[in-house]
Amino acid sequence: MMKKSKHHSKARPNDSLISYGTQVEGSLMVPSNLRIDGSFHGEITCEGTIVIGDQGEVHAKLTARDVIISGEMNGEIKCEGKLTITSTGMLNGNCESQWLVIQEGGCLNGNSLTERKEQPSRQASQASTAAEHEANTHREKQAG
Repeated sequence: MMKKSKHHSKARPNDSLISYGTQVEGSLMVPSNLRIDGSFHGEITCEGTIVIGDQGEVHAKLTARDVIISGEMNGEIKCEGKLTITSTGMLNGNCESQWLVIQEGGCLNGNSLTERKEQPSRQASQASTAAEHEANTHREKQAG
């Protein structure tokens, strides 16, 4: 019977993987998700989620939809969605995201900028409410 490796990665078939013990240096453009259980130095642009496993070590500039850090990340992160630093994760550097989650035990040594983009439906609702308020105020002035 085969034993599962302690460092077995949970990457899906269409995902990219830098496995444990692998060292990569350079620039990557990834059209899906990326999991890093090894070592990476450079720059990554990812259309999906970047996961840095608990054995992963990254020295890079990352741009992705979402980022999950369970290992060590040194550098800059620009995230369209959620940046999660798990209880075993460490980020040494600056990050920009819409949401930031740091679990108990996780560490951020740097600056964080979180900016939420307003949803189109919410903007339309606010504009509609403001227009209604203005119309009601105008009618009250005319009636009064």
